[in-house]
Amino acid sequence: MIWHPRPSAPDADLLEALEVEKVGGLRLLLHSRFTPRTLSRHLAVNPGLSWRHVANGQYVVGGYWRRRPEIACVVELSPGPHRRELVDRLVAAAQRIGCDLVLAEIPIEPRDAELWRAAGFAPVDRIVEYEKIGAWSDAGVTATYLRPYKPDDLRPLLALEERSFPWLWRNSTAELAQYGEADESEIWVAAPPEAGGTPIGYVGLTIRGAHGHLDRLAVDPDWRRRGIGAALVSRALERYAETGVRRITLTTQVDNARAQPLYARFGFRPTRNQLTIHGKWLGRPRDRTP
Repeated sequence: MIWHPRPSAPDADLLEALEVEKVGGLRLLLHSRFTPRTLSRHLAVNPGLSWRHVANGQYVVGGYWRRRPEIACVVELSPGPHRRELVDRLVAAAQRIGCDLVLAEIPIEPRDAELWRAAGFAPVDRIVEYEKIGAWSDAGVTATYLRPYKPDDLRPLLALEERSFPWLWRNSTAELAQYGEADESEIWVAAPPEAGGTPIGYVGLTIRGAHGHLDRLAVDPDWRRRGIGAALVSRALERYAETGVRRITLTTQVDNARAQPLYARFGFRPTRNQLTIHGKWLGRPRDRTP
């Protein structure tokens, strides 16, 4: 698929690259996800994907989805009359870099739907949030083959992700490596003796005070329906209980019929929070299935 930008607006030449040295003069949104310091750090790691309008200060901040160079994303977009030009400029930059897809990593309000449609964005996936109050588990699942993550697991877990997750949801090497080293996150690996000690499943969990988030659950397709996923979820709940977590959330695809019964077994229930993820394909559209 080849992307053709619309003709330049009369003042499109007033758009300029948003670079680290220009952050000081930027007026961030009241509820921005950035501070000047964190935005400077973001721009240094994600160069060439952010723009601003020199006359009115409107801006768009772009980045890479899960630190993957083939997927760019719109991280923040300020309101105003030049949103379309800013999004178009980001998309054009992503195409020059060689990205296959640009995602809107921000909720799209109904009043903005036409703007994103006109820019070529369409739904690519839909996720739903699940919630569990209380970290205890009464499923009676235990396993002796679970162990904490170690750096040598990085490559095997990346290979496991290739087999377990749709293309869109796979982690990059940098993303998974940082996750494994972060203070607030943990990874537990399933490596049963019959697999020769090779990781065939893992669970990733985040702990922030009394709130825990179950970030990742992967089981090799050849090892499914053997209780490995249940053992991993049970271990995560044990860790949450040990650390005082009282509320646990997770997100999954709305149509992930394979995993949802497992979550329900452990007391997770869907909330009203759903998010449709919009994107614009610049390269060959990818099948969502692994």
